[in-house]
Amino acid sequence: VETQAAVADCAGWLARSDHLPIRASATVGGRTLRVASHNVQERVRDGLSTYIGSLPFVVGSRGKGVAARLMSAMLAPEACAQQRADVVALLADELGGGLAEAVCLQEVTADVLAAVRSASAAAGWRVHVSAAEDSLSALGKDRCGALTCVVTAGPSDAAPDVSIKTAGKGKGKGK
Repeated sequence: VETQAAVADCAGWLARSDHLPIRASATVGGRTLRVASHNVQERVRDGLSTYIGSLPFVVGSRGKGVAARLMSAMLAPEACAQQRADVVALLADELGGGLAEAVCLQEVTADVLAAVRSASAAAGWRVHVSAAEDSLSALGKDRCGALTCVVTAGPSDAAPDVSIKTAGKGKGKGK
């Protein structure tokens, strides 16, 4: 009960991404386009394990269960609900507040996408989702789906997904 209360009290912190949202604008041909972007950090075990394992207070606590307790707290229903609310609030601020014409979201899970779609339907925004959505259901519940979506304030034409190949070695290279 004490742990549940602590998780509920700290849900706002536990729901935070390891990335801050950004906003950029560009003017081309006299038209300025304002776009916001946010990597919301997938709330799945393999999405959080790398992040949690890199935290200094976790690295120095090997064998004490700190990583497992933090993982459990970050995956708690209260933290996941807060994350969904935070993403919807970002959309409302950026699109509803006229700060951006589009918001790009990365590392979106199925539950966050459902919240985005619900809020977008109510506000009249358009949601464009990467082709990876088709394979999301085939993944295990603890696996990252690397889903991205773009939410626009008004009508826009969807473009096909683009694959980028990079040269080199290491994670994410040569794909």
